[in-house]
Amino acid sequence: MYSEEHGLPDYAIFGIIEDAGSNLWISTLNGLIEFDPVWQTDIAYFIYGIVIILLIYILSQYRTKSLRKANLILTEKEIASKEVERQRRELSIKNKSITSSIQYARKIQEALLPSDQLFKKLLPDSFILFKPKDIVSGDFYWITERNNKVFVSAVDCTGHGVPGAFMSLIGFDILGNIIKVQGVEKPSEILNILSMGIENTFHREEEDYLLKDGMDLSFCVIDCEKRQLEYAGAFNPLYLIRDNKLIETRADRFSIGLKHELHEQNQFTNHSISLEKGDMIYLFSDGYPDQFGGPNGKKFMYRRFRHMLLTIHKLPLQEQKDFLEESIEAWKGKNDQVDDMLVIGIRPLPY
Repeated sequence: MYSEEHGLPDYAIFGIIEDAGSNLWISTLNGLIEFDPVWQTDIAYFIYGIVIILLIYILSQYRTKSLRKANLILTEKEIASKEVERQRRELSIKNKSITSSIQYARKIQEALLPSDQLFKKLLPDSFILFKPKDIVSGDFYWITERNNKVFVSAVDCTGHGVPGAFMSLIGFDILGNIIKVQGVEKPSEILNILSMGIENTFHREEEDYLLKDGMDLSFCVIDCEKRQLEYAGAFNPLYLIRDNKLIETRADRFSIGLKHELHEQNQFTNHSISLEKGDMIYLFSDGYPDQFGGPNGKKFMYRRFRHMLLTIHKLPLQEQKDFLEESIEAWKGKNDQVDDMLVIGIRPLPY
């Protein structure tokens, strides 16, 4: 039922009529009056309009704020992208400059290394397998002649790349001075003086200047006329193959230039070996046997290295070099080279 609380006027009411359009009419003494519910009045429609306008305004403000935020983010990303690109260009320029400098440093290092012609002149039946890890190398080989004796060494400086290359330059200079200026010919004495020279160059009393850099090497003096070889080494041994047997002459177990760590004045040991026709000598750094690769990604190892040398030692020297290079490349596969590689093969006396 409808009553006054439903919005009906206080008239004498005879009934309520609903027409075909679902509109309500009230029957009174004065006739029919159309009934308008509160939610269908002009005020209600006005309020509806205000609410809709407010909603549209709120939505538009929210949308505007979202667009501004998105534009701000895009602007910040664009600025950041430009900054990254600017830094990338700067790094590219600096990297190019540094690489160019290191490339030039390689030319200097190569100029200091004994030429192939000099090596072949002093040791006609020999080869050098030299594979730097980086543009410049911490490994280097050294050779000279004095009093009909050939002085040859395979040197492995601490580290590789630029730090190792700096060490190699110092090693070149000190070795040349020891033999050519001071006239020292005994390998153990040469290594003792070299070690002192490296220590004096790098190690000061101040703790801030204490550098743990040194060299591992094998050093030989070959007298072909007397068929005599003298050897001294720091960690790196000498391999001599004779009558299909490999003879290892072990090195001392301390490095050049690091005696201060042992707090004692160790002297390097001198070894004398009589040479025979067909003897094959190998000097090397640890880069070749320490290279990772193979089917299981393991080191090449010294055992496999020795077996390979025994297999190839009778081949011509160039073929030995080619075999060693092809073998280590095959072993390495897609792995990175882990260190500088240096192998020197010498046949002091012909068959």
